[in-house]
Amino acid sequence: MSHKTKRFVILSFLLTSGMLLALVLGYAWGINGLHAYSHISYIALVVILFIFIYILVFFIGLWESRTTEKIIDLSVNPSAMIPYHILKDQSELGELARSVKKLQDQLSKGEALRNQLVSDVAHELRTPLAILRGQIESMYEGAYELNQQNLLPMLDEIKRMSKLIQDLRQLSLAESGNLPLERKWFECNQLLEEVVRVLEFEAEGKEILLSYSPIEEFEIYCDYTRIKQVLINLIGNSIRYTPQEGNIMIHLSRDGGHVYIEISDDGPGIPPEKLPYIFYRFYRVEDSRNRELGGMGLGLAIAKEFVEAHGGKINVQSEVGKGSTFQIVLPIFPVG
Repeated sequence: MSHKTKRFVILSFLLTSGMLLALVLGYAWGINGLHAYSHISYIALVVILFIFIYILVFFIGLWESRTTEKIIDLSVNPSAMIPYHILKDQSELGELARSVKKLQDQLSKGEALRNQLVSDVAHELRTPLAILRGQIESMYEGAYELNQQNLLPMLDEIKRMSKLIQDLRQLSLAESGNLPLERKWFECNQLLEEVVRVLEFEAEGKEILLSYSPIEEFEIYCDYTRIKQVLINLIGNSIRYTPQEGNIMIHLSRDGGHVYIEISDDGPGIPPEKLPYIFYRFYRVEDSRNRELGGMGLGLAIAKEFVEAHGGKINVQSEVGKGSTFQIVLPIFPVG
């Protein structure tokens, strides 16, 4: 029963009680007349009636305030639990409770993401910083010469950390909904052909056949740079895991107001138990966490967030031993 219904029932009870008492008083008054003793009795009954109504109103207010206080307490203690019956209430108070609960969940999720981010960044930076420290200390102590050959690995680690920081910044902006998008109309085949040209040298190094067949020309309204980065991340990921002399096929199609880009490979595939986590930041399918093979574990997370920032989505199907297919779905023109 909602608060409105409860209040209506209680007020109806009070009004009915008052009407019945007034009827009794009026009837008694008409029979007994205005005798002094009867007059005092009527006054006493009216006083009792007012006291009865006052007590009921007091307890109604107390009962209402207890529910409100529980919600107000959340502003002081965000981790407090809101009773289930308040969340199910259909009154304005229930709506307020649900809004507070939603805000409470968002705060908890944000805190968890921040804690996870700090932990992940500390883990990822620990190794390159340790390498840099060791090499610098060795040079300082005279174990290594200060020359170009010894400085090159240090420069590689600095570049890796710079890329990690830049990727995390872009990912955080996308997750918070603040990623700037410079949308413009561009031809979709042109974008895919450019990405294939960028990655075909890497594919040729592993003798991988990277195939793409253009379709009829059409334009899409998106951020060219962001979508190009998505394609580079996904196709590059396929090249990384596809074995020597493998195949990667890129298929483009459109249906109604959406564009579909499928990237299929005949790599090792992804185990079903790991499939739900592949878009998590710093997640790697391989257990060894090898940076040379698996990268930093941000490519798929960035691809997913960039696509969702455009109002699209990424689907994935994979079978161990047969390969994986990633499907990008983008609206030709954003709605809303």
